Amino acid sequence: IENFKIQSGLNQVLGNVKLTGFKLKDSEISFLVKTSEFKTGETRNNFPLVLLPESFHQKINTTIDNGTLEVKYLRYDGLLKKLQGLDLKESNNRLAAKISFKKTDWHSPFPQLKKVTGFFEYKNNEGYIEIKEARYEGLSIANIRGTIKDVMNNPLADLSVESEIDLRRLKHTLKRAIAGKSFENILDDYQKVTGKGLLEGKLTGPLKELDKLSIMAVISTKN
Repeated sequence: IENFKIQSGLNQVLGNVKLTGFKLKDSEISFLVKTSEFKTGETRNNFPLVLLPESFHQKINTTIDNGTLEVKYLRYDGLLKKLQGLDLKESNNRLAAKISFKKTDWHSPFPQLKKVTGFFEYKNNEGYIEIKEARYEGLSIANIRGTIKDVMNNPLADLSVESEIDLRRLKHTLKRAIAGKSFENILDDYQKVTGKGLLEGKLTGPLKELDKLSIMAVISTKN
């Protein structure tokens, strides 16, 4: 099947599929498809994501909700039986994808971000992520980008951010973040700080071990 188009309500799927050796035990399949936007909770009802294992849908539903997703492309090239029982931890070079997200809310083990818009690209068990805009505890953050290695097993992040921020809101966000700590009064000297600032930061380390993450940031004021 080549150059097919499926329309179901507002959802649309475009792509092509090739199946060889259909009558053989080890028949092969390859496809490249893309979709229109759909709600995050509808991955199980959306082709081609319906082909992915239940573990994929469970992870999406427990870590991301609200907003919409869009499959820019999903490519698979391998045995049909491997697709039917696909192990994402072993898929590596057989599966590649680029998925955009709009106004989504993230949960652990991801940073607790709200209204996240951007995209994630995956190939050979490595990913590239770009967040165009998001909110954290009411603070608007933009321009987060970087790589995530060994995505399916032990994700290792190397992310950077360069974003204009509201300094007053940043101060309130930081105070909530360090409430109860011995150094929570460190921000008292900046009670009158207002205006816009530039946040430049770097986050590196394993996402499954938050205590091992390295976070560096510089905040400069703007005239």
